[in-house]
Amino acid sequence: MKTTQREHSTGSSSSKKSIITCHAPAAQAVFVAGTFNEWKPTALPLKRGDAGDWNTTLDLRPGRYEYKLALPV
Repeated sequence: MKTTQREHSTGSSSSKKSIITCHAPAAQAVFVAGTFNEWKPTALPLKRGDAGDWNTTLDLRPGRYEYKLALPV
């Protein structure tokens, strides 16, 4: 599984769009849990794209966040 994160400015200093991407072609579902959602493991599902890539976009205030990806078994 490969993950990447990119940030895009929204033109406002109050939030930035962060894109979380995961390459997991065998996964049935992928979720992101972190300090921004109180570590709720199924609160933010990623959307499946082409060739097993999963992604989601988060609007986050500038700062430091920790996160992990959850893949149900």
